[in-house]
Amino acid sequence: MTEPVALRASVLITNYNYGRFVGDAIDSALAQTWPHVQVVVVDDGSTDESRLLLETYGDKVHTIVKEHGGQASCVNAGIPHLTGDAVIVLDADDMLDPTAIEKTIGFFADPDVVKAHWPMATIDRYGRPTGAVRWQKPASGNYRQQALKVGPASHITPACSGNFWRRSFIDQMLPLPSGDLANVIDSVLFTFSPFFGTFRAWHEPLTLYRVHGDNISTRFSAGIRLRLWELRAELLHQWLTDQGEEISIARWRAMNPFVRRLQSVLKAEARIGAHLPKTAAIVLVAGQHYDRQDIAPQRPVHRAPPSLLAPERVEADFREMIDDVREGNIQAIVVQGPATWESTNLATLVRLLRDEHHVVHADDWIVIATIEPQGQNDDSNLPLVDP
Repeated sequence: MTEPVALRASVLITNYNYGRFVGDAIDSALAQTWPHVQVVVVDDGSTDESRLLLETYGDKVHTIVKEHGGQASCVNAGIPHLTGDAVIVLDADDMLDPTAIEKTIGFFADPDVVKAHWPMATIDRYGRPTGAVRWQKPASGNYRQQALKVGPASHITPACSGNFWRRSFIDQMLPLPSGDLANVIDSVLFTFSPFFGTFRAWHEPLTLYRVHGDNISTRFSAGIRLRLWELRAELLHQWLTDQGEEISIARWRAMNPFVRRLQSVLKAEARIGAHLPKTAAIVLVAGQHYDRQDIAPQRPVHRAPPSLLAPERVEADFREMIDDVREGNIQAIVVQGPATWESTNLATLVRLLRDEHHVVHADDWIVIATIEPQGQNDDSNLPLVDP
């Protein structure tokens, strides 16, 4: 990596009713070991204790208070106040490693770099590590041709708080769109960034990603994600057409792995329903793309904890989960398919299901196994899964 040369950084924290978390985010930004860091917080019309907490930071933080308008409006309001050459847009429920900026700001000495990014280690609502690390292999290099080929979602990238952007790129993206894309501004930036420069990856987690049960991303079913992809595709198609490129959204749909995954998830219930009654309970061992809303509303669904997706999980962990499923009188376990197993050890779980239970369906996107219950306990007593 090029030696850092007096580059300045800004951390822009967007907050709406996260008073219970935003102090941790601010403290993590103020604790950066790189000396040239500005911290700006935009409060999006919070009605909780957020504003009282923000007042306690005095002039250590540049605070902007505005009416509620969504994350895009926060970034649009905050960017003109930034002094940094590069910017981290930090969600108010996440935290930065103290060395995040020091370790990565030197990438921007290369004028072709549009962003640096890194994996994110998950923590629970109380800040305790869960053992899971997300987005372990972020993209590095030039992805322009890939983005021309497949459209939005052209590369592996962490969520918002794991990205460090060149300020001049974000300036060119303003104003960020409102409407349905107002709270997914990171996906808008991901869509256009391959056409503005290259990416650089740091392969150790430098952000703590808090999973607390009310994350915005958990509200997005596969159907919603697919609709948001279509909106991004329309924006990119118009922009590229204005640049003289000849591209086709239909071709993007056919070529894009992210779209194919979402389309497959939307068909998950049809596959489950072919083997189980619609009222049969299941345990779902899968990431956020496999949403409860995409499965028949009559079906009881228990989600396995995200920690089971961590690569550190071993056979004993999966056996314990299977034993709890059997004791809870759950009829089946549904696992995300092998096309999504990168950075997990789900292959071990599926091997156990094949060897000791009954795998009734398996394809690239979903594996369904029936489990013989040991007792007649109520579903709600299942200790290791969350309804």
